[in-house]
Amino acid sequence: MGAGRTGLRQVLTSSYLLALALLLIGGIANLASMSIGQTIVQLLAPPADRGRIIGLYGVSANGLRAGSGFTVGILGAAVGIHWSLGLSSVALCLGTLAAGIYALRDRPAAAEAPAPTH
Repeated sequence: MGAGRTGLRQVLTSSYLLALALLLIGGIANLASMSIGQTIVQLLAPPADRGRIIGLYGVSANGLRAGSGFTVGILGAAVGIHWSLGLSSVALCLGTLAAGIYALRDRPAAAEAPAPTH
């Protein structure tokens, strides 16, 4: 969500220095997101299948990034690069929100702690 928000703010600003700072912040958010995602995949993958699952994760993550560059380029040719990047940032935020809602929708309620006995 951080990379999407900073990308949207970067498109909306007219200040070069602010856009550069937002680009740096978005890059750091992206790096953190990719590192956390890779760690979660490694921790949750069954040991026997870990190599295949990590490989699939890497291919899909990089493939989606390439696809996004292609769609942003085509959309940028049609409506302009600022609108294209802005719409891509909004789509990233909405996709992240939808994934978060999907991931949290079936979580069991936290079990109540048993009353202490003396």
